[in-house]
Amino acid sequence: MGEPGTIVSDHRSRIDLRRGVLRRFFDVTDAYGNITSVTERRLVSMATPHLCAIELVLVPRNWEGTVELRSVLDGSVTTSETVEERLLPHPHLEPEASGVDLPDFSWIVMSTNQSKVRVATAARTVVQPLPRSAAVHRVTIPVDPSHEEEPVTVAIGHDLVVEVGAGARCTSRRW
Repeated sequence: MGEPGTIVSDHRSRIDLRRGVLRRFFDVTDAYGNITSVTERRLVSMATPHLCAIELVLVPRNWEGTVELRSVLDGSVTTSETVEERLLPHPHLEPEASGVDLPDFSWIVMSTNQSKVRVATAARTVVQPLPRSAAVHRVTIPVDPSHEEEPVTVAIGHDLVVEVGAGARCTSRRW
């Protein structure tokens, strides 16, 4: 959706505070005039704060073809919205380990660089219709460019390719 010439229109959102669900609805038109309707549903829980889920439904309106989905756990994300957060050294997370189990499970372990608190995140992504292909997506950075150490993984997940028809739903669920 981030390609040049892409237009997002008819954006609406609804939040259900009782159930902890945010729903977003919008249409995407690409540079070729292909229109895709998108429905996104996000769930968070105050009762179980380490649990969240997202569902993405794509419906091609006037085209058929291939959809490429990327589901990635990104350990390089920083928080810098407050003065205190901006004072932290960036990046303040260091990668420790990561892995994938095709076709749908990925995990990453990071630690804070000052207090060494470990943070582990895992995700399972299920797509319907079933992907035509699935590949591991891994982003690595060198630990120290002056040494010949192996690069470390800072983001890991899956690239999924799905064939869709006009009017047919492509649903991705991640939790």
